[in-house]
Amino acid sequence: MKENSQLKQNRKLIIFLTIFGLGITLAGILMIKRAQESLYWPVADGVIVASHETSYVEKGKIRRYADVKYSFKVNGEEYIASGITYKDLNRPINETLAKYPVGRKVKVYYNPDDPVIAVLEPGATWESYQGFVLGILILIVDIGVIVYYKRKDMNVVAKSDNPIKAT
Repeated sequence: MKENSQLKQNRKLIIFLTIFGLGITLAGILMIKRAQESLYWPVADGVIVASHETSYVEKGKIRRYADVKYSFKVNGEEYIASGITYKDLNRPINETLAKYPVGRKVKVYYNPDDPVIAVLEPGATWESYQGFVLGILILIVDIGVIVYYKRKDMNVVAKSDNPIKAT
């Protein structure tokens, strides 16, 4: 095979895709693991103390979301948190605000090591799996790039080794 093959020329791209894909996949696995752990966190009684629509500007666009805050006590100390799920939902704002109005009593699942980390809906949601799925897709593209360039290189070698020449 030629020393300057397409595969070797694109080594940096392949290494980048591999590292990037593995990193996102591992981060996704960690996100899923942490979300699943929230199913086994202790539970405290809480109450919704704020529930309204909030907006902010990101990259020149106005983003809106449901801002829900709740209070709960752990060992006599009061905490205020805002997590609905471990990875925030893309649930419609009105639906979230209707589900969690001010004054509603809720069950709060809190991290026993850091009670300020809390959720109202424990476990993994589709959003929890997005990083993992994206990482796997990047790795599939990476494998596709490797296979493509290996085949392309083999075709170049096969053509250069062919003793039959057209006249």
